[in-house]
Amino acid sequence: MSEPLLIKDVEVADLPQWTADDDAKLRASLRKLGVPRTNVPTTFQIRDPDLRFGTASWDEVAKDAKLPGKSGIVCCFRFYGPMAGSLQTTPSDPVIVATGATATAK
Repeated sequence: MSEPLLIKDVEVADLPQWTADDDAKLRASLRKLGVPRTNVPTTFQIRDPDLRFGTASWDEVAKDAKLPGKSGIVCCFRFYGPMAGSLQTTPSDPVIVATGATATAK
């Protein structure tokens, strides 16, 4: 049996901090422009009834939300991660929770 991997001396630099106001701005932009459908199958739906898919890119959403220093990919990870944005297929299918660039069945 191999030894467990030990990770030490890791430093995170320039991690953009998020506030409740940032989340509100991102959510408002997603309501206005729609959630980008990047790498999301067309059969998936957004659980949140206030949101829909749109044609804008994540970079366009970030720009519209006026979040300095936060790129589109950061907004994508924020939406599918801490903001718990989730997708589902039809009600009879298993729920699909998308996090970042991956999707797993629950």
